[in-house]
Amino acid sequence: MVEGAIKIIHYEKDQNRYRDAIRVWIPLSAAGALISFLIGLAFHVPLRQMIFAMIFSAALIFSGYIFRSFGKDKEKYKSKDGI
Repeated sequence: MVEGAIKIIHYEKDQNRYRDAIRVWIPLSAAGALISFLIGLAFHVPLRQMIFAMIFSAALIFSGYIFRSFGKDKEKYKSKDGI
């Protein structure tokens, strides 16, 4: 019974973690897509290539931040300095 309660707590903690990560990282990945769009406009890149570059840069930035968010638990891997 206690194990079930612990699993529920961890599940809710993971759900909050997903929600917080998505809420924070999606605007940053959109900014990366915007930068790709502006660079494409400056260099007169064809529209199809700009769209693909925007999609790939947004996906790369978002996945990088998601992996960073879920790479380690902060409590489990704290350094000796407390950072």
